[in-house]
Amino acid sequence: MRIAMIGTRKFGEQPAAFTEDYIQATHLVGQMHDVCVTGAAKGSDQVAARESYLYGAELVLVLPWLGYERAWYEEFIRSIALDRLRSIVLDRPITTMIYRSQRHHDWTESVNKWHPAPSKLTPASFALHARNYGIVFGADAVCALPGATLGGTGQGMRIAQGLGIPLFDFSRIDALTKFEAWRAGAYEDSLAAC
Repeated sequence: MRIAMIGTRKFGEQPAAFTEDYIQATHLVGQMHDVCVTGAAKGSDQVAARESYLYGAELVLVLPWLGYERAWYEEFIRSIALDRLRSIVLDRPITTMIYRSQRHHDWTESVNKWHPAPSKLTPASFALHARNYGIVFGADAVCALPGATLGGTGQGMRIAQGLGIPLFDFSRIDALTKFEAWRAGAYEDSLAAC
């Protein structure tokens, strides 16, 4: 399965119950050998990338431009190389997708369709919001940990809702239970009031 993992950059400021559940969801994604798709932003995205990959997931990083979060990415790759030297097998693919407005017309259109004020976005903000479509589109489910201000996470959540993709909001206390039930095949019961 392909699971989109999105969330606040202020991961450490969220209630511990929510962050612990989000981390448990990333572990489940890894243990099930799913594909984790995330945006590589500081906070929730980087936690999801690291944790799901370490637990067995394939990883797809969707970036708004070339070089986005390069220092983190290089350190992440270095740590994987060190784990390989320690005989910890981490041989699953890591794929990077980069938003290109001339190529990803549907990503661009998603901002105009689902963002509340697309004309007010700077080019960089527009690219960040457009890449959310690349993260969410094609996912079997979306796990989101929104912060106090929704920002890009809110855009990803609106896209998921607009595309009819199951959305698990980890700012709700029951999100992990519902995600686990959904992943185990109890689809209808787990989606009630996500």
